[in-house]
This record gives sequence, C-alpha cells and structure tokens, in this order.
Amino acid sequence: MRTTCETCVFWQPQTAPNGTLTGFGQCRRQPPAIVLTPQGSRAMWPSVNRGEWCGEHATVERVDG
Repeated sequence: MRTTCETCVFWQPQTAPNGTLTGFGQCRRQPPAIVLTPQGSRAMWPSVNRGEWCGEHATVERVDG
C-alpha cells in the first residue's frame, strides 16, 4: 500500500455536487488555520491532492466482520 493522503486516516475526501469524488480532500492532521477572506475570517484545513504525502501518514486500519 502506498502511503499517500488517500490512504491516511486524517484525509477527508471532497465530493463534487453530483456526488463523485474530486481527487482532492482536506488534511485533518492538525487543527484548521484561520484564513482571512473578503467575507471575514474562517477556519480552514489544507486542501490536498489524494496522491500527495507527508511524514505524518497514519494508515487507515480496516476491521472486517
């Protein structure tokens, strides 16, 4: 198994309005950062491609049964 964002327990995939996966998601390893927008400040997690990786990967463990 490759250790990419897609296989990490901290990755939250994003879906398009039609329900299909986009290939991008949010990394939820750390708390969200405060970002200033024209509408005011908001908390956001980094958006990452499913094929990206970092040194803090945590594999999703599946339990059958």
